[in-house]
Amino acid sequence: KEVADVHVKKGAEEGLPTDEDCTVRLTLVDFDKAPVSHEMQDDSERLAHIQSLKDNGNNWFKRGDFPRAKRRYESAVYFGEYESDEVRDSASVSERFRTSRSRRWRRRGRQRVYASRGCTETVSRRRRSTQVKASLTPLYGNLAAVASSMKDWPACVEQCDKVLRKDADNVKALYRKGVALGKSKDFDEAISCLK
Repeated sequence: KEVADVHVKKGAEEGLPTDEDCTVRLTLVDFDKAPVSHEMQDDSERLAHIQSLKDNGNNWFKRGDFPRAKRRYESAVYFGEYESDEVRDSASVSERFRTSRSRRWRRRGRQRVYASRGCTETVSRRRRSTQVKASLTPLYGNLAAVASSMKDWPACVEQCDKVLRKDADNVKALYRKGVALGKSKDFDEAISCLK
């Protein structure tokens, strides 16, 4: 068993004193391994995990603990980007097989099956990629809000740019980017964002 003393700021955790900082002795009895994308059974489980991380980040953001919120959002983005990359990589591999002259594909229902080796690429994997990518846009916006709250203006601009690549008319991203550029003394670009 692992034992550690943890310093907790006042009001940071429910059930602890809210008027003063305290030290708590923790004993690790058991832990749950963090989920891994390729071990999950279906798409809804993956998307639910991303949503869970986002909700956890939202709770920390509301409490004003921006570093913790940032870690949760980054974990969700990492999980989602890994999932999207995995789908893209598998699609590019199957594309090479499909275009090769010596390989023959046959179609069966909603799956393409590589005739000699049985490799499959399902339509649902591409759909999941789209759903996962769509779930990332609000996370980038949340990371921009965290960066703005922490006064990390370059990071705020970077996250807003990610949102604006997907949704060029996102009002929150345009506003946050304009404010961040203004704080960075890039007034011409800030004005163009805020128009």
